[in-house]
Amino acid sequence: KADTLLGLLSLGKMPTGTKDPFSLRRSALGLIRILVEGHYPLSLEALFTTVAAQLKINDDETIRKCILFCKERMKSYLLEQGKSPQLIEAILSIETSPKDQLDRLKAIESLSESQDLMDLASANKRMIQLLKKQTSVADLIDESLFELPEEKNLWQSVTKIEKEILHEISLGQYQMALKRSANLKKPVDDFFENVMVMCENKATQANRLALLQKVASVCAQVCQLEKLAEI
Repeated sequence: KADTLLGLLSLGKMPTGTKDPFSLRRSALGLIRILVEGHYPLSLEALFTTVAAQLKINDDETIRKCILFCKERMKSYLLEQGKSPQLIEAILSIETSPKDQLDRLKAIESLSESQDLMDLASANKRMIQLLKKQTSVADLIDESLFELPEEKNLWQSVTKIEKEILHEISLGQYQMALKRSANLKKPVDDFFENVMVMCENKATQANRLALLQKVASVCAQVCQLEKLAEI
């Protein structure tokens, strides 16, 4: 199925509208079902990169189109199972295997009643919107620039929790990783309540933005957390 998909798409046979003479949508859906229901921990990128090498297709754009085409079928597959569109968007942004993405989605569903996690998702959406308005955000965080205890507490919390989250993810324990993320709710709330991010001091402002970027990055380890705020 992967050979057929990549081979035909490399020849420009992408389905358009209702026309799909080579049944590529069906082939892609079948491929997704094999990967998910067969519990194969294989990413679409790894699969199509390997197939491209065997077919001697040296076209990264075709591989990218093939991956995106299959991701759309993954979305359709999950929608047919009654999964939330927001949750689907939250996990499809994570570059991993379809099987792993479904595992992540199930973990989110199991914690859909967690108010702390939903509140953190809303706060994370606020962070993302603020960060998007910036032309650039520094990667490094300077602890010596922290002026308020809420800054230091958030930094210490996210540093500790990040290690725990990465450990849980390495074990495939996504529910526990999300629970760890939810523990950031209070330090994030305290930060926003007591700290002015866009202060006059440019160095302090840049450091606070870098801190928020770090928090947003940690929150995105299991899924695109801000999407949960749209449910």
